Order: sequence, then C-alpha cells, then structure tokens
Amino acid sequence: MIKVHVLIGRFQPLHIGHEALIRRAHEDCDMLLILVGSANKPRSIKNPWTYKERRLAILNFAHSKGLDHVQVAPINDYRYSDSAWCSDVVETVKFFTRDQVTDITLVGHTKRGNSYLKYFPQWKYLEIETGIKLNATDVRVQMLADGSPLIPQSVKKDWLYFAKEARTFDGYPFPDTLSFQCADAILTCAGHVLLIQRKFAPGAGNWAMPGGFKNANESFFDCAVRELFEETNVRVPEKIMRKSLVSSKLFDSPDRGSGIPRITVAHHFNVEPDPDGSLPRANGADDAMECQWVSIADAMNDFDLHDDHGDIMQVMINAMAIPAYNNGRIIY
Repeated sequence: MIKVHVLIGRFQPLHIGHEALIRRAHEDCDMLLILVGSANKPRSIKNPWTYKERRLAILNFAHSKGLDHVQVAPINDYRYSDSAWCSDVVETVKFFTRDQVTDITLVGHTKRGNSYLKYFPQWKYLEIETGIKLNATDVRVQMLADGSPLIPQSVKKDWLYFAKEARTFDGYPFPDTLSFQCADAILTCAGHVLLIQRKFAPGAGNWAMPGGFKNANESFFDCAVRELFEETNVRVPEKIMRKSLVSSKLFDSPDRGSGIPRITVAHHFNVEPDPDGSLPRANGADDAMECQWVSIADAMNDFDLHDDHGDIMQVMINAMAIPAYNNGRIIY
C-alpha cells in the first residue's frame, strides 16, 4: 500500500508559507500530489500566473529542497458547481494512483475560504500549521501596488482599470448596495458557440460571451440582444434572434470580476444554420476586436475564457457537459 498526500492550492503566487506547507506535506508519504487550482483561467488580478508557470515554480522549489516524490497536476475551476470540482479532484487522484492500493490523506491548513477541505470525507485529513501568517491575496496586492516586474503587463492594465473604477465611485453613500447590472448572450448554432475577443481591459485578449452593461431604459433581455449585435454583427434577423431564446439565468456571485460586483443575466440563444448549411456570418465590432464560431468543446478546452464566462456557459448549455478529469488538459 502506498501513502499518498494530496495538497490543493492555487499558489498565486507560491510564497514561503506555501513552501513550508509543501515541505511538511512531503513528510511520511510515498507520493505528494499537489493539485493546482484555477488551471483553466486566463491571467487576471486574481490569477496573474498560468498553470504552467505555477507548476514550474513548485517543481523548481521541490527540486531545490530534494523533495523527490512530488507530482503536480491541474484542477479547473467550476465556480457554479462544487460537485463538478470535487469530481475533478477525485478523478485526478485516481489517475495518478491508478490501480494501486492507496492510503490517501488530504493535507492542508484551515483558514477562511478553505471550506473545500471538508468536501472529501472518504479521505483522511491532516491539518498542518506552519506558523507562517501570509496570505497570497495580500502578496498579490502588494506586488501590484509596487509595480513588481514579476506581474504580467496585462494584469497591471487590469489593476489600473479597477483602481480607476474604485476612484470613480469613491464616496458612494451606500457602498454595500453598489453593483453593476449586465447582460450576456450565448449564441449557439450546430454545436458551435459564437465568442468575441475582448479589445480592452479588463481581460484584453481573452475570449468571452458578447455582453455588457445594461442601460437604464432597457431590460436584461434587450441588453443581451443589443450587445450581441453590436459586438458581432451576426447575420441573423433580430426578429428571429428574439424568438430563439432557450433560457436565461442570473449570475450574481460576489467574486465576479475584481472590482465593483457585476451582476449579469446570461441568455442562451440557439439559431439554425444558413440554408447552405454554413454558420451565420459574423465579425467583431465595437468592444470586440474579433469574433469567431468555435465548437463547444474547443471553447471550453482551448480558449482563454474571461472571468467566469466558461463557468456560465457550462451551466447554460447542457451539451457542454464534458468529462470532469483532464478536460483537454495535458498532464506534464
């Protein structure tokens, strides 16, 4: 029987507290499996570094300390489905242990935001206290405030965008009630989804659903339709588009974005191909520098989807239900 310790974290960035935790977790086991979260997320204020970059930092640290039985694997975010996230974790552990008889222990340090440590009652749990009081969020904020050269330029631009936003609304008399209302459009056709590539911060260069802020004189539905046509110029008559609504759903997670909360109502439209079997023509416009029809599977696996857009599409489009483990990802 092999003893496997499982350590879950985002390591944004890897800091001395993480390093101490890894060293302790490495003790008394045959394999330390480190699962790196948010592997499917593009660069942002919350996730400045890619999975590959974080994996390399962890392995370099392990090598420098002679930690010789460390494995590192990616775990995707499933913001609106804890069960899908748990399934991803379990299937990943199964992949690395294969048919071996194992004694699995989840290791970690209990703190605010680590409720996931209670999600796996089938495994043992080992609490590790390193004595190092350091929070990755505080580290990121300090690095951004200091203009650290280790922060990617796209993330610095996002930081400046949200800093300006905060200044604009500084002094708002009821800050706990302040939020923006948005609407997004998920347009599908013949197993494909129409994505736009964002032109400006935040998330410049990321792919996304067409969408934006709702005007005072329009409904969420009208906003979604307007933004869809403004950003894609899709060649579908508006009358047909309005009749092609499949479903709509509110997404109001306080973790959406990195600034003032953004509440959105996502609308799923489904249209038929053109008479010749082709997908309706579209081209990026307004806030979109490009738009593209992509297969639903490719959208989820191969595109840097902005913020929670991939999570929303997965909820809204049942056809996007894909295997929990290794969703097109390469295990290095």
